[in-house]
Amino acid sequence: MVGLAALLIVPGSSLAAGFADGGFESGFLAGPFSAPLPLSPGMWTKISDDSRLVSPPGIVHSGNFAYEVDTRNSPHGSAIYQDFNSGTLSYIWTFWVYRSEGTNVAELIYNWDRGTRGRALVGSWFMLTSTDTQFNGWNGNATFPAVPPGGWHEVRVLANRCTSEQEVRLDGAHLGTVKAVTAPTSGNATVAFGDVAFNAFHALYNYDDVGFELFDCSPPQRMPCPLSQGFWKTHPKAWPVSSLVLGDETYSKAELLRLLRTPTRGDASLILARQLIAAKLNVANGSDPAPISQAMGDADALLAPFAGKLPYHVRPSSDTGRKMTTLAHHLDKYNNGRLTPNCVGCSDEEDDRDHERDDHERDRDDHEHGRDRHGRDRDEHDRDDDCDDHEDRTRPDPRPPFDLPGPFKAIAFLGAGATPAGIRASRRDARA
Repeated sequence: MVGLAALLIVPGSSLAAGFADGGFESGFLAGPFSAPLPLSPGMWTKISDDSRLVSPPGIVHSGNFAYEVDTRNSPHGSAIYQDFNSGTLSYIWTFWVYRSEGTNVAELIYNWDRGTRGRALVGSWFMLTSTDTQFNGWNGNATFPAVPPGGWHEVRVLANRCTSEQEVRLDGAHLGTVKAVTAPTSGNATVAFGDVAFNAFHALYNYDDVGFELFDCSPPQRMPCPLSQGFWKTHPKAWPVSSLVLGDETYSKAELLRLLRTPTRGDASLILARQLIAAKLNVANGSDPAPISQAMGDADALLAPFAGKLPYHVRPSSDTGRKMTTLAHHLDKYNNGRLTPNCVGCSDEEDDRDHERDDHERDRDDHEHGRDRHGRDRDEHDRDDDCDDHEDRTRPDPRPPFDLPGPFKAIAFLGAGATPAGIRASRRDARA
């Protein structure tokens, strides 16, 4: 058994991104090669002929091929490996194993030097024996029950860089979680399977259906809250764009402000336009477009057939007018934050939302009679919101809430021979 040492960085260009041929369905293993072993991006490479692919009636989990390593009568170990860029995200590493006899190793390592000393950084490492399963995740160690012999079993590692923990499962059952001792590794990686002792463990194992997938463990970025059409009307300096397309016409900022300030007076096209302007400004400002993408597209489709620019003097009681006011009501809910509960930043107070909703409902009701219910422009009901002191507000910083882990702090040694055979010690439009 060999211990840990100081940081080792192996120079060289980045490997091709992505793990390949997890089911061995290419039917090909490169090699064998002797030390120093060459890089093997995107393909499996064997280090001796004791590692081979088998087909049915050989032991295969799925498809036409599986990998078998048989060193029962060999003086030396044997393994296969593949190099790839594992990225900087968290990962899920999965493989299926059929244990017959002896001891085997399955490992994910980083910056393997391929020299006679066989040094590398630990990712995730298993030593599978007849009595137990030894596991190392970022140099945190645990011992689990042995993988049962005589059948296929799924081993899965969920390596979360955000928590610095690796969770291990066998056939879906949780075996345990290991806390990292050293900084989570990332970048150029090597995955290896087999009898990785320089002097053979004298084992017979089969492997199949290897998977490696990345995931982002950080929480989703919260987007800015939408703001009402009243806000955008009174805060032109906060506008993220200087023009918008409504229907199939392009409007300047001055034209858009004029539409926002024009009394609707029974015109469904203006009722819709005011909310559509606000919605498009909100989306341009970074708010989540998902709740109203379809509505914005439908709104543009309703406005596009009209000639020239707004207003189009559409009665709310007409078929087109009803469609326009219905869409305006949906956009109004979005613009007042009722469709984006997880947004971040300032938004209208509830009483401002009520004013917007009541204003819109009075528009729809009273304009059917061609008059203002109170004999005055309902726009005067528009009130500024909590964001008055944010006239020059900008979008939130788009960076994740925290940085990825810092430099690596330790390495694991592979054993003699500069091959994976040395690893025996502890090692996861809308149109706008």
